[in-house]
Amino acid sequence: MELELSPEQRGQIELIALYAGKTPVEVLLEAAEQLLDRAAGVVPTPQEFGAPPILSREQLEQRFAQMLRTQRRR
Repeated sequence: MELELSPEQRGQIELIALYAGKTPVEVLLEAAEQLLDRAAGVVPTPQEFGAPPILSREQLEQRFAQMLRTQRRR
């Protein structure tokens, strides 16, 4: 399958790919997959949108303690 993109569209996709650390082809394939999933009624998880994973209580406590230690040093 071939796509005809305007120079503006090509530039936007290349910029998105650059920020995501991916190739333009990878970005387009992911977009197509999301479109097909949405059409099929599949609900994506936050991680599929690039959101960081949810931390456990222990991980949150460790990060909070680290933040407190860092602030005390200032």
